[in-house]
Amino acid sequence: MTEFGNLSLWLPPLVEQHRIVAKVEALMALCNRLEAALTTADTTRTRVLEALLQEALEPPTQCWMPRNE
Repeated sequence: MTEFGNLSLWLPPLVEQHRIVAKVEALMALCNRLEAALTTADTTRTRVLEALLQEALEPPTQCWMPRNE
């Protein structure tokens, strides 16, 4: 038990503290990977949307195919 003036604070054993820190670090790494995946997905979505809009809004091209006469 650690005392700060009239405040008593119970700390878990050092081994448990290390386990908690390792778990928090693993969860933070997962959050970072998820954030990167969301950023990548957002970028991809934006590119696909722009390509679709360009394809939909550009004037149609004429295909010249010889007729079978």
